Amino acid sequence: MFDKNILLHGINAQQRELPNYYVDYVKGNENLFITFDAFGDEIIKLGGNRDPWGFRFLAQKKGYSLLGIKIKQNDWYRKKDLHEFFRSVEFKHFVSKFKKVTLYGNSMGGYAALAFAEAIPDCTVITIVPQSTLDINKVPWETRFGIGRAQNWEGDFSDGAVGLRYAKEVTIIYDPFCKGDQLHVDRLIGNHVRLLKVPLIGHALCHYLNQMRILGTLVERIANDELSNDDFYQIAKVRRTLPRYFTQLADRRKSHKLRKACAERALSLKPTDLDAIELQCRCLLHERKFLEVLILTENILHEKGIQYAFEAYLELGKTKEATNLLTKFLDSSIHIRLPYLLKAIKFASTIYEFDIADQIMARTITQAPKDQKVLEMAEYIKNSRIETNDFKAASGILQPVFGKNVYTATN
Repeated sequence: MFDKNILLHGINAQQRELPNYYVDYVKGNENLFITFDAFGDEIIKLGGNRDPWGFRFLAQKKGYSLLGIKIKQNDWYRKKDLHEFFRSVEFKHFVSKFKKVTLYGNSMGGYAALAFAEAIPDCTVITIVPQSTLDINKVPWETRFGIGRAQNWEGDFSDGAVGLRYAKEVTIIYDPFCKGDQLHVDRLIGNHVRLLKVPLIGHALCHYLNQMRILGTLVERIANDELSNDDFYQIAKVRRTLPRYFTQLADRRKSHKLRKACAERALSLKPTDLDAIELQCRCLLHERKFLEVLILTENILHEKGIQYAFEAYLELGKTKEATNLLTKFLDSSIHIRLPYLLKAIKFASTIYEFDIADQIMARTITQAPKDQKVLEMAEYIKNSRIETNDFKAASGILQPVFGKNVYTATN
């Protein structure tokens, strides 16, 4: 079944390379974990010798047998070579030798843990913030995970809601306040399905469970049926020591006073936390304390602070400084919220930097193509162009929005 011997941190392992995946096997005790990589460009670059998901805790530390499915691309495990592997006679013979089989993954890997349960009847599934499927016919509301939605969702192992029916026990750990994740969980139903909620952490839940040093323990105790719901919720309370908890809590509070208290608490826990600094910036902008915003954003101008510094400069009348920040709005690797993109476009048009306005507009259209405010801003830029007698440019402003030469069509 495996055709290559490898070393993982000094531990002997076997590997089989498929056209689109690596399958690693680490021999341990009579309980087998089958794990699946989460989405990640960086892990792919590490190649076939990288650790399988969960290796260090499950295999290296705890001695479980581990079969790790490692991706070569972020394809949501939709390639036929892997499907054929899980359907093969040799795979069935392989898993039959173990006393218990547990499938485990996070997000993209969480989807796989659910879907491939169909190949291992009576298995246990542990999945964190999973997608149920990315088939647009079944989850038309899902707008995240563009790479995944672009995969071929016809054929085998295409729906975790189907796969979980074959499992003996399924545990799903997720944040119910993360709307997209909750909608997937709503599809994952069954009397054998247990839902464990960790509110106010978001889709990055697995990362923060690991940061809290409770991830491995939770997975092992769930797999061994040693974790009650009460135990879980007592353990999960440690999330209140994270800045993340308070920044997420603030987003659900309309009261400025409460949001400010959340910001102060988050910063007291970790003064360098970018989300906490961002929240503090929003509070200071609300209080019109623009100089304090600039002081706070000095160290994060290459991160989220750009948008807040930009607004502070505008409010203080520092046009030159605001102009210098405009090019930062063109960097798609920096996430900037829609209201600030629109402010930057309007400001660039006001000072006749139309080329920059057009480029930020193009980014904005990509980020929010159907938003009414985006359409209104495109109309504003067009009118600004007309005022400068630049009719050709004006006619092209709305073309990427409506797919036609609007100015020409209306005249």
